[in-house]
Amino acid sequence: MVNIIKWMLGLAKAQLCLLLIFSFAAVGGETIKLGNGIRESIYATGKSTVEIHQSHCLYSMLLLKGQRLRFNTPDVVFLESKSNEKIKDWPYLSQAETSFGYSWSFKKKSGLNSKWFGLMCDNAKYFDFEPAFENQLSSDSPELQQIKNDNAFKCPGALSEAGWRPTEKAGAANSYVFEEIKNENLSGFIVGYKNKDTPTFGRVTFCLIKGESVLLGSAENAPEPLSISAKTFSELKRVASGIVFLN
Repeated sequence: MVNIIKWMLGLAKAQLCLLLIFSFAAVGGETIKLGNGIRESIYATGKSTVEIHQSHCLYSMLLLKGQRLRFNTPDVVFLESKSNEKIKDWPYLSQAETSFGYSWSFKKKSGLNSKWFGLMCDNAKYFDFEPAFENQLSSDSPELQQIKNDNAFKCPGALSEAGWRPTEKAGAANSYVFEEIKNENLSGFIVGYKNKDTPTFGRVTFCLIKGESVLLGSAENAPEPLSISAKTFSELKRVASGIVFLN
């Protein structure tokens, strides 16, 4: 009788363990819809899969423990932190009116070595990714030329048969690291701009392209540079490489 009871207790423990495992798996596999629409959240935290509806860009990201997303309209911010950051401590979008519309950048008040980036969605018609763009005459309007020129600094890459390569807009060849991003769903690249006095990056940008959708990611803090380590740069590339377009 005692042996039977022990066996039943052991079976109950095993079933409880399986239940916990499946429960954690379910949490890890949870899908959160991020956006400003009906039944969409403006905040998501890992572990979870997040579907983001940002303007005409529809894409998904896999968040690990400690990773967070915040939807602000029109931008989305990714942040990894061991504790919940107060809203005032999150990176934020800064916009300035120009003759051709608005120029934008991201800023962060503290934690300049943090793992984060802001995301903006744009249309491919406002970019020139052809190698010949740097030397060709354009039939675009002055306003569109200015927009494309501004975007050429945000996405300093050209696509050739050999893949993505940096353009002169990236700056001096020894001042940055340029790496291609490829998966079955999209193509693009990431650029890390080196700080002069330390082996860190003061700014990191990436551009992901599929069809007419361009997703721009940026970690920056002008005029004060960030202090992003080589390890964090690699981890940011891994996060960006995991983005999947859904449209």
